[in-house]
Amino acid sequence: MQNSEGTPLRIVYTKHSENNCSRFLSVPDEGQFYRAYSLLIDHSIIEYYPTNNWQVFTQEEIRDMYLIAINYCIKKQNQGKANFIKEGFDLYVAGLENKILLENGIMSVFTYQNIHLLAIKLKEYDWALYFLEDYKVFLPQEQRENHYNFNISQYYFRIKNYKKAMSLLQTIEFQDVLHNLDARKMLLIMYYDLGEYDAMDSLMESFKTYLHRQKDLAYHKESFTNLLKFSKKLLLLKSMKKAEKELFKQEIIDCKVLAEKNWLLEQF
Repeated sequence: MQNSEGTPLRIVYTKHSENNCSRFLSVPDEGQFYRAYSLLIDHSIIEYYPTNNWQVFTQEEIRDMYLIAINYCIKKQNQGKANFIKEGFDLYVAGLENKILLENGIMSVFTYQNIHLLAIKLKEYDWALYFLEDYKVFLPQEQRENHYNFNISQYYFRIKNYKKAMSLLQTIEFQDVLHNLDARKMLLIMYYDLGEYDAMDSLMESFKTYLHRQKDLAYHKESFTNLLKFSKKLLLLKSMKKAEKELFKQEIIDCKVLAEKNWLLEQF
């Protein structure tokens, strides 16, 4: 997942953060809020106490506090801590209810995608579809159709309506590298699940070439490269002996940076 636009990823660690990230939002006064930002830079530790004293803050300040807490959850999720999926989702839902995730009536495309992906991870499929449809209107107009189509294709992919997902992917103009990679990843999985192994093999070759050309992908490059490596080996799974399958499965489990690890493990 990507951090919310315009907000730093480095989050101050609080005593309560590991168990309840929303406690980060419980700050007693405006001075403490500004203190939090200085602590954010210094990596210091502070404990916040519950309060209902939200009226001392502006909408912009409240929005910033939500995004700081949300980005902390995203960081922890990217580190593999699954309990922060529900934490992040609950913060986003609260932000929607409080109407603070819009800036000048516009929702960031990153926020739109992150909310949808968290709902899908929690298997809140009906809610995810409602959200994509109802909040589409708040996306930046020039990006609206493209980002809606991309997210709705992900939705149909996750509920295994592959025909609909593939059809939608054909309508998207990919200007974002990560969206391009995610689209290729979806196609790879769909080809495998549908038994279209020739198409999958061809896709993996073009996928590998595309990845090689990208220079600034950080850990994403390693994550997708590992997915390609294991997917290619997955085509040989049926011919493997039991001991070979166990070694292959353990190799996947031990890999720290790997896109769609759960899907790969489901094949055993």
